[in-house]
Amino acid sequence: MSRRWLVLFSILFLVLILPNLQTSIWNVGNLEIHEEYANAVPLTNQLAPTFAKAGPEEELTLVPSGSTFSDLWTVSNSSLPVISGSTIISGDLYGLQSGSKGVIMSESDSSLSVSVNLKKAKAKSDDAIVAYPNIGYGFSVFGGGTSRYDTPLLELPLQLNVLPEIVSEVNYSTTHALRTDYAYDIWITQDMPTSNTRTAVTGDIELMIWTQYNDLFPQRDAGPPSQPVASVDLPTLVNGANEPLLWNIYVYNGAQSADKGWTKVFIVLSDPINSGTVGIDLGQMISEMTAALLVYYPSHWQSSNLSQYWLDQISLGSEFAIKSPNYSWNASSYCFLLNYPPLSEGLSGSSYPCA
Repeated sequence: MSRRWLVLFSILFLVLILPNLQTSIWNVGNLEIHEEYANAVPLTNQLAPTFAKAGPEEELTLVPSGSTFSDLWTVSNSSLPVISGSTIISGDLYGLQSGSKGVIMSESDSSLSVSVNLKKAKAKSDDAIVAYPNIGYGFSVFGGGTSRYDTPLLELPLQLNVLPEIVSEVNYSTTHALRTDYAYDIWITQDMPTSNTRTAVTGDIELMIWTQYNDLFPQRDAGPPSQPVASVDLPTLVNGANEPLLWNIYVYNGAQSADKGWTKVFIVLSDPINSGTVGIDLGQMISEMTAALLVYYPSHWQSSNLSQYWLDQISLGSEFAIKSPNYSWNASSYCFLLNYPPLSEGLSGSSYPCA
């Protein structure tokens, strides 16, 4: 087992002594930060600052996939995925009315691109997020199919305590448009899904990692408002440089209220990146998510045994609103680097080749 996942057990000990600590809360911008985390250090650093690799290094290339296609997505076909290499391509027009269309996703030998024109589309709610065209990998709990697995290291679903080290790196560009983001959407469930129609329920977790956004904010736009809980510096690859960048963490339904559905955790880059090569340590992000839930909502999560939750799907794409009628994004490379050194070791981008 990777030492990364030992942090999940260590956090349980931390949670047991937290109620006896005198912790003050103070404001930083629009965040409420616990004093012990006010210096923006990762929540998990005090427990496991470095992690061992769990096996041989392997690169899993998702884009380009080796396939070529071009599809116009409509509301009627947005739940019918396109299997492209190891990925599941989906328009995901969940917030548009019947008959709407306007999202074209296409892949060539060199990139995957998305073009949005919603002039003739109608939203279910004028100010809501209406779609998330994305590149998925894994097992969709909402009926979106299952990836073709080209490596035994990452055949999802997998329990968190047996995941390999995963550094995800993507070279992308986005056009300027209001009410958009570029984000990972990661589904983590309390039991192993056996059906693509399982859906998500109270106690499950949706982890979103935003690297780009414009006029979207988790505390306002992520469905119901999310509660800001922490601000942390995390190692991030940007155009070859490995540097600590500030990320803000938000939580919705951390108390697992049955009437509010699943729990949502947002880890949002403080200064969004509109284009470039960006690499993140997915294991670190999952550890930060786990720490946030256990530290800030201990009575609701300390008995959940989060290390044995299941990672079902990792998606990467862009959300947008009906007020973003013309918008596009492009990914020229996207890969998972499995069992490479964690970004916390400080190695440069040349140590993480994404062909």
